[in-house]
Amino acid sequence: MEQGYVRAYFGVFAACVVFRVGVVIALLVCADQFTKSWVVGHISQGQVIPIFSWLNFVHVQNTGIAFSLFSEASSIFMLVLSTVSIVIALGLLGSLRCLHYWQWQGCSVIALLLGGALGNIIDRQINGYVVDFIDCHWHYWHFAQFNVADMAITIGGVLFLLMPRIELAVPE
Repeated sequence: MEQGYVRAYFGVFAACVVFRVGVVIALLVCADQFTKSWVVGHISQGQVIPIFSWLNFVHVQNTGIAFSLFSEASSIFMLVLSTVSIVIALGLLGSLRCLHYWQWQGCSVIALLLGGALGNIIDRQINGYVVDFIDCHWHYWHFAQFNVADMAITIGGVLFLLMPRIELAVPE
């Protein structure tokens, strides 16, 4: 009887963790879509707005993937790439089932990766491109433009690499 109670308690706790991950994902997607919408409405394409000596806002339509790779690729290739992105996002979502409630680091990484991926998938499916607008630079050297979704993916990837390991458990 006690074992059933403990299992039910941890099941509810795990559901709360999944709910929290869902909230983080939703907040990331909303922040990403809001900032992109603001950029489209207030900055004309190619316009540069200096923010700091090392930061500009620039409205860019990225038809490629990260760092504008494959921006000249065919529409068939981009469709395959979008499909692969969706499959990876679904795989990450499914991996939440394998994490225990105490593995908050893994849940955080998955929330960041999924939130960022979904933000860019939405853009690519609706517009056929992703809106990038953050331009970091040092004098005349400019890093590739990026957005909030890209930041979430990058932070999630770095955290994943810094984590000692994520122990996956086989669900019962």
